[in-house]
Amino acid sequence: MRHGDQRRRFQTDGMQSVSPERLVILLYERAGRDLAEARRAILEPDNEVRHRTLLHAQEIVEELAYAIDVDVWPGGEALLSIYQYILELLVRANIETDIAALDEAMVLLNDLTTAWRDAYVRIQTESVTA
Repeated sequence: MRHGDQRRRFQTDGMQSVSPERLVILLYERAGRDLAEARRAILEPDNEVRHRTLLHAQEIVEELAYAIDVDVWPGGEALLSIYQYILELLVRANIETDIAALDEAMVLLNDLTTAWRDAYVRIQTESVTA
């Protein structure tokens, strides 16, 4: 097995052991890194990196949106609207090289990341004390 194949298998196997809650946090964190890299690319400018990282962040937000079951969670509609707004900001940031739109998306994504981390810690703490 080649080194690259071993690395991909390790990463895939490792992700299978991650809880769904932790996976959501990891996705938020990765999207945040993409947006930070896109911001640098807008300032430098590096159109290829800007485009690639913003598309990747959009894919992550779309996957997060697809995971919401509004039939099970009534608050899901509100979160879906936030995701849709973030997607609109990311598209604008990419097409128009709009750093203000990117910054707004970064703030929203950061707030969501913090909320999910806090909820995850609270769940972990409650499960330990129960």
